[in-house]
Amino acid sequence: MVEFEKSTHEYGGTPQIMSDTEQQTRTYISKAVAQISLETLNVTDCISIKTADHSYLFVVTDPEERRGVLTGGALGFNSAASVLLGADLRKNGQVSALFSGLYQGSRAIFFVESHDGVRQFVTSEIIGLVHIEANLGCDRIEPSVQTSAA
Repeated sequence: MVEFEKSTHEYGGTPQIMSDTEQQTRTYISKAVAQISLETLNVTDCISIKTADHSYLFVVTDPEERRGVLTGGALGFNSAASVLLGADLRKNGQVSALFSGLYQGSRAIFFVESHDGVRQFVTSEIIGLVHIEANLGCDRIEPSVQTSAA
């Protein structure tokens, strides 16, 4: 189970990630954006989605499958394993599905696990997006090969 310590700043900061065996500090880079490409997501990235009535947080656990944990909105303080499918955009009575990203003005589409199976969940129109990128620092640096002279 992963827990985040509350940050004094609404977005960003240096949340604590605690596991059973170790405690690590990772830096998170957050930015308000008009769109988020789902192909660029990494493990532990977070997407904050704001609609007129609700706020949601999606924490990425498997970026290739777009799996993660969704909380907020109709879920309240509960969280649910989810798949982020993409977005739908409604213009002039027409609905277009966009599977490559989320956009302000679109509605996020999730498949959410519940006690009675998997259900589709669609947010209302997105008015704000924040992409909180996990900056893994040293975890992304490949180890160098060191040789010693005799």
